[in-house]
Amino acid sequence: MRFNSIKFYLNTGLMFIIVTSVVLHAEITYNESWQGKNVWKWTATIADINIKENGNRSNIQTDLSKTSLTDRPVVPYYYKIIYAKPEKINVNISTSANRKKRLVKPIQLFSDQGVGDTTRLVTSSENTQYPSIFPDKQVKTKFLGEQNGVPLTGVYIYPIQVIQQGKVLSYSQKITVSISVETDGSAPLSSSLPPIVRNLSNSRAFQKSEDNPRPLSKTNSSEIPKNRPLIKLVVNQDGIYRIYREALVDSLKEFKDDIKSLDPRTFQAFNKGNNVPIFVHGEEDGQFDKGDYIEFVGRRNPNHLSESYYHPYTDNNVYWLSWGTEDGLRYSTESAEPSVSHDRSIIPREFQYTKHIEENNSFVKLSKIATDMPVYKKDHWFFDSGIKTGMTRVFRFTLDHPDEYTADNFSVRARFHGLTYTGNGHNVTLYINDRLVANGEWYGQTPHIIESKQDNNLQNNFLRHGENNIQIAMTKNYTGDTFDKILFDWLEIEYTRKYRAAQDFIEFTPPSKYPEGIYHFPVENFSSPDISVYKLGTSKLTGFDVEHNTSQDRFSIIIEDNVDNDTRYFAACQDGIKSPLSIQADTLTGLNNSNENCDVIVISPEKWNGSLNRLTDFYQEEGLVPQVFNLEDIYNEFNNGIASPFGIKNFLTYASENWSSNFNYVLLVGDAEMRAENSVIPAFFYQTYKFGASACDYWYSIKDEDVPIPQFSIGRWPCNTKEELELLIDKRIEHKKSR
Repeated sequence: MRFNSIKFYLNTGLMFIIVTSVVLHAEITYNESWQGKNVWKWTATIADINIKENGNRSNIQTDLSKTSLTDRPVVPYYYKIIYAKPEKINVNISTSANRKKRLVKPIQLFSDQGVGDTTRLVTSSENTQYPSIFPDKQVKTKFLGEQNGVPLTGVYIYPIQVIQQGKVLSYSQKITVSISVETDGSAPLSSSLPPIVRNLSNSRAFQKSEDNPRPLSKTNSSEIPKNRPLIKLVVNQDGIYRIYREALVDSLKEFKDDIKSLDPRTFQAFNKGNNVPIFVHGEEDGQFDKGDYIEFVGRRNPNHLSESYYHPYTDNNVYWLSWGTEDGLRYSTESAEPSVSHDRSIIPREFQYTKHIEENNSFVKLSKIATDMPVYKKDHWFFDSGIKTGMTRVFRFTLDHPDEYTADNFSVRARFHGLTYTGNGHNVTLYINDRLVANGEWYGQTPHIIESKQDNNLQNNFLRHGENNIQIAMTKNYTGDTFDKILFDWLEIEYTRKYRAAQDFIEFTPPSKYPEGIYHFPVENFSSPDISVYKLGTSKLTGFDVEHNTSQDRFSIIIEDNVDNDTRYFAACQDGIKSPLSIQADTLTGLNNSNENCDVIVISPEKWNGSLNRLTDFYQEEGLVPQVFNLEDIYNEFNNGIASPFGIKNFLTYASENWSSNFNYVLLVGDAEMRAENSVIPAFFYQTYKFGASACDYWYSIKDEDVPIPQFSIGRWPCNTKEELELLIDKRIEHKKSR
């Protein structure tokens, strides 16, 4: 969203009498004016009130803003920001020709109701209780915070009030509001800050998150070397990753000679500012030879922002490789060769495993959930657009090697979210492979988890290795034609699993409720004897026995370990060992220790740098100092290489706090969605009551999270291609020429 510049607000000539006059539907006329330095006057003349009946309610027709408080009358108001604290503002109201207008139908109340996949404004039932008078005052003030040390107070003027159960409008044909401000005259008294300010002053949407855990001062929070060649590795799944020397040479031709001649013992790996261990095969001789490789346990980008399983912005995590300075951190190696006989060890045959099934195919805005938090606090991604009353939907999922011979039962948890919010409950029944497992009922546009009961006879052999299905039946438990719809979020199945790899990979643990001690884990079904095993957070296991089943051409291992029940393992070979999504050459330039001097910050992907030269030349002709910053550099140095709105926010906050001059404008070049994979530059989404999750670039301009006042003007050019960008630049330049 676009706003006028702060510079414009402050340069407004408030020392003179400024008058604005507006006519609303030819019924309401108002004007505002400054009387000298510190008196502001607003006068409205109401010849009549234009009413439009909508169903069983009346609606006031006016171009003024309207209130949007749940279950309160919708009435017009005028809004003004004054540069003073509330206690320095004196309000005087004078009225003449007081009138009362009786309505045939009571005034509209603000509410909304789900209708299919949309919402609409609706009226409440006949027995709705109206306030005795609304608003209770004709003028209200609200402290908004400070902008660059200047206090800001919002003034709300309500020329029409609602009385007598919404059936009578009370107003004056002429109302004058005079505001005098106690001031020393050192600062202007008013501005036209964006109206969104009025809705965000008490919001928690701008609090620091776990994506932004560090202070934004001039400190070096990462040990990653600056201004040296680096390798950027992107992963999006948990697992064991392996990178052969040949893959590095092929992917990084500019570093080809360096890679062939480097000492592999100096490889260092970093993730999110922390040095992480790796395993380097063949590094003992100090040569990185053909067939040598780097191996590490990689994780998808974890979600520390909310309770949702997946990260709201991206699953892509970034690991950095450097070399040539000092010896790097390595996994310790631990022998897993059996040292005791089988009869003196615990030999488990099965373990309890939880499979999380979730497909984020459909983003749903959800218009009736809490608005005092950013969108990422709630899960908005679902399997599809929803399940309606009377429908049964089938979703397929895979399980790996459930034990068909165990006496244990499996359990189910499934999370849903109501989409509609009528007075009727959402009634859902779940079946796994045609067997009833659970049912539940809840109300409203709220989340709900349905769980199977312990006394359900859900035998493990009901589950199949490979494809299974869940049937979700949305039943009707009421009379009438009321529409009802729910959303399917995720499914979790806890079942008993064999120690058998699937697609050459397995994550396993000791069985629950087993004692601590020396275990011999028999893990089978590998396609190759080249098997890597890691005890997570501890070591790489070596020396274990490998057996070959010649009739099936499969390999199995026996791993000995002295474990407790919190130990977890990864084991993989061949196809089960992953490769990074991308391997790229990169360099950290020290942007997070920079001190720039510019008026306009342009943030754009590096691939469009050449196209932006015409734009920066245009800005310079306009007397502005522009500077282009690559989006990738911002992510690298302000969010550890991971795509997120918080990286951009961190950069802008750092720049405003540490640069020697203040910038006034920010231009984001690129289209936006919430997920970084689908965006050029991702947007921050803010939860609104009527429209649900809404993109909010305004958030980037907030410096102090406790005072959501914009510190600079921000805009976005939503282009997806170089051709679209060139067209926008042409339009911007031509617009100037045509003025």
